[in-house]
Amino acid sequence: MSPRVEDLERQIDTTRHALDQTLTALQLELSPRHRAQLAWRRAKVRTERSFRVGADWAVANRTAVSLGAAAVIAACVAAGRWRD
Repeated sequence: MSPRVEDLERQIDTTRHALDQTLTALQLELSPRHRAQLAWRRAKVRTERSFRVGADWAVANRTAVSLGAAAVIAACVAAGRWRD
């Protein structure tokens, strides 16, 4: 074979290999299992962030938290649902 034909065949093989890798990656990315795992991770991160923000707010606003807790306890006592 001529060098030109060999070069073309090498390019074709390289392109086929690249396409195969791309298709494999797409199959993984689009699989229901992978998408569910990503959604679960995002939900966990957002929940952790929300708790952190809430905890930071509670630390910064201790008086408001204390008053809110006292109001809940008072409402329970008034309703006769408070137990020791």
